[in-house]
Amino acid sequence: GSFVQEMSIVGETPVGKFHVPKAKANPMIKPYREKRKEEKMKRGGEDAPALPKGSLELNIPSLEGDKNSRLIRQSPFIPTIHQRQPNPASATKFSIESPRRKTDFSNSMINERDFVFQRNMDELNQIKSLVCGGGTNYTENALEESNIGYNSDQWKCLATFDQGNTVYSLATFGNMLVSSTNKSFKLWSLDTMKEISNINAHNSFIKTISIWPDKQLLFTASDKIIHVYDLISLQLQFTLKSHKDEIRILHVRDNILFSAGKGGASYGAMCIWDLRQLGSSTVPIEEREKNQDIFALRPKDDILFYGCRTHQVRRLDLRTMDTMASFEPPHFDTVTSLALVNDYLVSGSRDKNLKLWKVDTAINNLKFTAYAHQDWINTLESDENLGYLYSGSRDGRIKVWCAEREKLRCLTDLNSHQQAVNSIIRLDNPFGRGMFASGSADRTIKIWRMSDDPMAINRSFLQEEGQTISNSNTLMEMEESNFNS
Repeated sequence: GSFVQEMSIVGETPVGKFHVPKAKANPMIKPYREKRKEEKMKRGGEDAPALPKGSLELNIPSLEGDKNSRLIRQSPFIPTIHQRQPNPASATKFSIESPRRKTDFSNSMINERDFVFQRNMDELNQIKSLVCGGGTNYTENALEESNIGYNSDQWKCLATFDQGNTVYSLATFGNMLVSSTNKSFKLWSLDTMKEISNINAHNSFIKTISIWPDKQLLFTASDKIIHVYDLISLQLQFTLKSHKDEIRILHVRDNILFSAGKGGASYGAMCIWDLRQLGSSTVPIEEREKNQDIFALRPKDDILFYGCRTHQVRRLDLRTMDTMASFEPPHFDTVTSLALVNDYLVSGSRDKNLKLWKVDTAINNLKFTAYAHQDWINTLESDENLGYLYSGSRDGRIKVWCAEREKLRCLTDLNSHQQAVNSIIRLDNPFGRGMFASGSADRTIKIWRMSDDPMAINRSFLQEEGQTISNSNTLMEMEESNFNS
């Protein structure tokens, strides 16, 4: 009422004309608008995107300028962290939006679009703890807390092979690298870095391959069929037909072949084969997991771990063939890959997270969770000698990790491929320490090797922990432990 001085709006109705007074600008409005503009600029600039209703904005000085800390989760049950437009004059701004409910904060600063509330790092850690389930370590991006020794120059690309088609899977044997693509697999020499042979093996995409080094046999899977090839003569030896749906993963350990994919109500997703019976029988010794869809397999001792579309890491006791309790808590999307490193099991998922599990008989043995990539994690591979973990993502990036003190530390982030990284395989030590190969949907295979100074990462670890690196005895002990194979 105090703002209205004069009104003159004229309109027309079916019964006649009417006159409504028109509001004139009031001098009190100008300072009010300027004050609102200042508040808006403090929150990230005039063009900063508006926060949704029911959101919570946090002021985090320790994360200033961290462009990677964008979100915690993408799940209908878990809040999402959004980063506001960076403002150099203030700390980095975040908001947490709950998709299920709106929270009213009594001390918050309110405008017409959102609830804004300033919080410090301690309260953010409490939110992280609630998100992850009490006591679990978590980072928005694992680089935030795991950047010890981070150096993009630690690994170099030695060679690039042109596959000519999408690379689905990789395997290695001696000085040979085997890659699978549409209908065929190729052999590459790691000595000359050239193609040796191209074998037409199936009528469709070869999604997975595995090698039995004892007998020098190569297993290839396409659709529902497994072919067994001799690596010396490159001739087809056996055909295994027991699956009723697509095979996604093969894994050979000792004399056992594990094959898994999609199961149904009347048939299992996983088959277990005794390779010593290949000459006399092509029937699996065990078929399990009906109505499951398995993407990853990894045996350790007498336990087989497998990742499923149900977001779980499940376990099978190979002595009794009994299913054990699944690891808790599960991922928020399909578990696509598994790897073993330093007595830990690491699971990668389409929820873009890595989970570090302690391998024992406990049910809830999750030690660490890292928001690792900006897109699906497609593949994991480990180097047991160095204790490194390699992760490949659908966005074409590869990250190298070190598992220690029940945490994952990112050592490097490689902008490796133009499209999805589908497979990573560790190469044997004769070709250099820290060597691995990566295959991608961009039709290339790349060979990577660690730089000539492998101690640089360990020195960074010591510096971060506040230890001295000038003591020659300490360096000698580290060098002996790192170079003793």
